[in-house]
Amino acid sequence: MNALGGDMPSVIANLQQKQAVDPQWQFQLHLNESSVVTGLWWQSPTQAELTHRFHDIIINDSTYNQNQYGYPLNLAIGIDNFGKSQNLWYSFHEHEDVKTENWVLRNHLQSAGQPPQVLCMDRLHSLIHAAQITMPLTHHIYCFYHLEGNIATNLRLALGSQWESFNNDFWALYQLYHQTHLMCFTTRSSNGTQMRQNIFLSCMSAETDGDGPGLAQFSLQV
Repeated sequence: MNALGGDMPSVIANLQQKQAVDPQWQFQLHLNESSVVTGLWWQSPTQAELTHRFHDIIINDSTYNQNQYGYPLNLAIGIDNFGKSQNLWYSFHEHEDVKTENWVLRNHLQSAGQPPQVLCMDRLHSLIHAAQITMPLTHHIYCFYHLEGNIATNLRLALGSQWESFNNDFWALYQLYHQTHLMCFTTRSSNGTQMRQNIFLSCMSAETDGDGPGLAQFSLQV
């Protein structure tokens, strides 16, 4: 590793070797103004095939913990025709600003060949903004885990003894919202046979489309 110049050059050299053997290996570098690598995006041939085939629903998130250089791991997950989660690609990057998140999403688009119908993500402002720029026609939603965590973090102490009652009422309201906003997505294989049916997403909408406050806004208002 030291002979190759350190961690990043070693990783890049390894990916180059893999790509020389199998061109389906994909990786992209993000450079700063001094041509220093500040981001690395990559996927295996299997992941590239999965990304192209199951492109309609994407879950994107970054790890809370970071490596020794302070870089989080950014990853995307797709849903296959058995309803199973499949890792589609990975990325390390120094910053989580709009420019970097745009770079990550553009790499996904280049691999998939088309934008997803649905992008599920957390409430990272730079990612939300980047998704609106790079995937304007994609329906953006927030995941359950972050919704539940944000509610508990911001309201449990403030509500005190009323927390349990509010939490029950909130999720009852959510279930009502869920029942009236189910979405069904289908995709077809290259030979035209239907591969996926009745894949229902019931996450909270990231935008209200002018129909009144979404659940995130409701939680803040309450």
